[in-house]
Amino acid sequence: MNISSTAVPPLPSSIPPSSPVPAPSTPCLSRQPSPPMSSPMSAPLSSDDMPSTSVAMGEVVKLAKEQTALLKTVAEDGKVLTTEVVNAIKEQSSDSKEFINLMKSILEKM
Repeated sequence: MNISSTAVPPLPSSIPPSSPVPAPSTPCLSRQPSPPMSSPMSAPLSSDDMPSTSVAMGEVVKLAKEQTALLKTVAEDGKVLTTEVVNAIKEQSSDSKEFINLMKSILEKM
């Protein structure tokens, strides 16, 4: 797909195109140096952070299990499909050989 030819959807009719964009409430990050980032491992978690972290990890584990199950299904279906395609190719090859033999016998009788 060519990105430059992708059409941009029109603006919703409820927003006039000439309306000013509201200024952000925080100052621009490029003007201020960013504070040093601490790694999650070095910063101790407060008791308030623990429930949301465990819930988030539970959701991640749940999604990972769902994706694993889907991938297993896709792999199994892929194996079945591959077997069916191989069998169809073998059958077509056999039919083609039979057709060639019939054509040879017809040509010999002519």
